[in-house]
Amino acid sequence: MMAVLAVLVTASVANAAPAKRQTVYYGDLNLKDPSGRALLDARLSQAARAVCWRPGDPRDTFRRAEEKRCMALALDRAYSAVTVRGTFVEVRSLSRPH
Repeated sequence: MMAVLAVLVTASVANAAPAKRQTVYYGDLNLKDPSGRALLDARLSQAARAVCWRPGDPRDTFRRAEEKRCMALALDRAYSAVTVRGTFVEVRSLSRPH
């Protein structure tokens, strides 16, 4: 039983697509100002949509749920990497099955 499980996990990992990445620059923004934070929010949201978008039927609720989950995690990781004196952050998707 364990051997079968190990083979399934290995096959699943081998078939995973690499994570997509997009760099978001924010060195030009004043993050102490609400308008600067709003621009950062917009840039990060746009990048998360770009890296998490998956082709397919827009009515597919599973695909949409996966995209939303990917976006939430990508934004969470990106916001945790933002610093007041930083200049850029990388927004990454999750590894996905082909």
